[in-house]
Amino acid sequence: MRKLFAVVMTLFLCIGTAKAQSPVTISVDSVSATTVSAHFAKGESCTEYSFMIAEPGSLDMWFQMMGATLEDLIPMWGIHATSDTSYTWTELAAGTEQIIYVLANTASGNVVDSLVTATASIGGSGVSVITIEVSEITDNSARVICTANDQTSVFYDQLIEKAFFDEIGTDSAIAIVKESMFPQYEVDDWTWLSLNPNTEYYALAIGQNADGQWGELAMQLFRTQAGTQGIDAVIKSRISVYPNPATDQVTVSLDGLAVDEVELYDLAGRKVISCQVSADAQSATLSLKGLLPGAYLLRASAKGSMGFTEKVIVK
Repeated sequence: MRKLFAVVMTLFLCIGTAKAQSPVTISVDSVSATTVSAHFAKGESCTEYSFMIAEPGSLDMWFQMMGATLEDLIPMWGIHATSDTSYTWTELAAGTEQIIYVLANTASGNVVDSLVTATASIGGSGVSVITIEVSEITDNSARVICTANDQTSVFYDQLIEKAFFDEIGTDSAIAIVKESMFPQYEVDDWTWLSLNPNTEYYALAIGQNADGQWGELAMQLFRTQAGTQGIDAVIKSRISVYPNPATDQVTVSLDGLAVDEVELYDLAGRKVISCQVSADAQSATLSLKGLLPGAYLLRASAKGSMGFTEKVIVK
């Protein structure tokens, strides 16, 4: 027993020493269903470093498509820092394992470190209920806030013209909402742009509880205004996505708005790129290397609950 205790203590001390000697020490400050807050402490041997977060296995396709390594992707998609810093990732999937990666630059070379954490699980075995609030309606835009109850583990929302809804029926509309490529957790506060003026729309949402059971479809009918200038043109003038079509990279630039995160999805709804943006940055650049030519959807969110979706063509 004494010998076993000695072996265990030796392993513990070795692990503790190795972690203490890491060029960048990672610590998780807090987690919620959709966020992870972490702190990075730079050691004396580190000159600069980059960090990012990803679900296990989510980078495998990029290793194969781009012939890239983890050491390549961290500085490409991560946040760059030269001193101690804290960062909060938002809009993560609830109840999922997440890996925080750090690439530290030292005099003796690059060092990759990681820390495994997980977002909190949400939802219960009761009925999922989503409430919908529509406000700030103009001729071509509307702000839609969908809020889930505490029994909801995930929900999906969509906007459909009333005329189209009446044509296809409730069951088909529900199928469309469920096929949305953007799973939501707790609250989705989104400004829909490029709507048709003087047109009736249904804001729709439906959620699942923790047992995978669907709740009832939530519906909110509204009509866009006629003959007034909405915020679509204003937002478009403040946000630019260039070049588009693109080959190697695309830059999302916001004039006066701070970007929180930029994501790129294929038309099947799979997230292919997620770029975390440093605090107060007004632009973000996504590398498109390894992507097959075709159409993708770029989803960007900015501080103040402003967001938009833009189609991007990769040549």
